[in-house]
Amino acid sequence: MTTAEENFLLLERIDADRQFLLLALQSNPALLARADARVREWFCAVPPGLTFPPGGGLPPTGVK
Repeated sequence: MTTAEENFLLLERIDADRQFLLLALQSNPALLARADARVREWFCAVPPGLTFPPGGGLPPTGVK
């Protein structure tokens, strides 16, 4: 059984990986063009300029 702290650390690692992928795909259009269709759909669903607070978390209230 995992503890709440282990779950939190895992979520932080997942968020860091997600942010890395977003930056990689944003900075390399060829990489995005070759990505799986689900990845392109997910990436294109993020509005341009949407940023998340350092350390993860949700965008500010009112941002959809």
